[in-house]
Amino acid sequence: MAGTGPRLHALLTRVREALADGDAEVRAQAIADLTRAADDLAAAPDTIRAGVADASFTDQSRPWLDALALWGRALQQTAAGLAAADASSPAASRYFTDAQRLASEAAAVKTIPGATRFDGTIHIADGVLDRFVADAPGLIARP
Repeated sequence: MAGTGPRLHALLTRVREALADGDAEVRAQAIADLTRAADDLAAAPDTIRAGVADASFTDQSRPWLDALALWGRALQQTAAGLAAADASSPAASRYFTDAQRLASEAAAVKTIPGATRFDGTIHIADGVLDRFVADAPGLIARP
């Protein structure tokens, strides 16, 4: 997953721009790209767990994998909310509310005390992913 942060930042920037300035087709493509990325993030922890033979690695990386799964689900709900908002569906607010709940859960995941170099909460794409999820309800530009 090396380099995921910069790629995610670039994608989220493109999505913001498409939602602000794009026509319906551009917005739809941006939301589809976001949905694929969200699905990849949400699936990554299970993919990693399935591919790791060292159980101690999986045990010690559990908080990061758990947080990543929650962030992936938050981004999935955000993408669904953007699609609903773009279609002027009242369901958008429900998706955004769920995304915020999942983001809060993800932001609260803590490291295993004493198992890593630092103790505290897990940060994944800090300042990028959390900001996008928070800003999403206002990203669909309306004429």
